[in-house]
Amino acid sequence: MKKYCVLLISAFLFISCASSELLTKKPLETKLNQYSNFVFFAETNVAEDVTEEITDLEVTVMDRVKELNLFASTELGDSTNAKEGSLIVKAIITDINKVSGLTRFLIGAFAGQASMTIDVSFIDAKTGNSIGEFSIKGESGGTGVSGGTSEAIEMTADKIAEVISQNYLQQDDIDINK
Repeated sequence: MKKYCVLLISAFLFISCASSELLTKKPLETKLNQYSNFVFFAETNVAEDVTEEITDLEVTVMDRVKELNLFASTELGDSTNAKEGSLIVKAIITDINKVSGLTRFLIGAFAGQASMTIDVSFIDAKTGNSIGEFSIKGESGGTGVSGGTSEAIEMTADKIAEVISQNYLQQDDIDINK
């Protein structure tokens, strides 16, 4: 019996269940494949210092979008210098629960889940109008030695890239005869 309790506790402490959630506030009303350039920037709407997390989010989103290989250019920056034909994606951090790697290591599952919630606006650079809006929440695993804030940021960035990928080629663009 003691052996099973140790196994159960070990499983609780070391299994990770990172996740992300997407809430559509305004569905994308324009096909993203009409944009040749991608511009991303993040800012905050929380009181605590999230300078490092903003930088990590920007770098991770840029990496994920570059991996998709959908845009001729990808760049960081706000809308002031965006070229015509650019899709601007603006992320605002609205909530964050930080869990450092050290905290996770020291107290394990009792550190709780790290999370980041952002409001994301997809903006047409030519018109300056929003073409879609989403709320995205990325969460780290909440057990054992599973990730902290960096994992929550990765889950958030992955969901942004997923939205872009799924809306770049919409169903009516797919030629089933190929």
